[in-house]
Amino acid sequence: LDGDRIHLTSVIYNLLDNALKYSPDHPDINLILKEENNTINFSVSDKGIGIPDTYLDKIFEQFFRVPTGDQHDIKGHGLGLSYVAGVVQKHNGKINVDSTKNIGTQFTISLPKRHE
Repeated sequence: LDGDRIHLTSVIYNLLDNALKYSPDHPDINLILKEENNTINFSVSDKGIGIPDTYLDKIFEQFFRVPTGDQHDIKGHGLGLSYVAGVVQKHNGKINVDSTKNIGTQFTISLPKRHE
């Protein structure tokens, strides 16, 4: 994999941090790293609060946070997932999200393998 070590590490950290922040007291988080034909796939899944369907198309926008009324118990500025998507895009990769409210969320990143 050709990539910026610092930014890719920050992507992983950000996804793990979100999984921890948006999970109940005893987080259940799974990490999967798979090599396929031309890609390296990395996923982070949790059994946290999930993201309502109506907001899934907005979560990668800068400063967007899923509305929770007037109270935000979880700190953040709505920059993390925008940063993650930007880094993945700069590496010619793709990011997908699958989430169900009150069930959990899975982010999957696919990055092209280095051609030798």
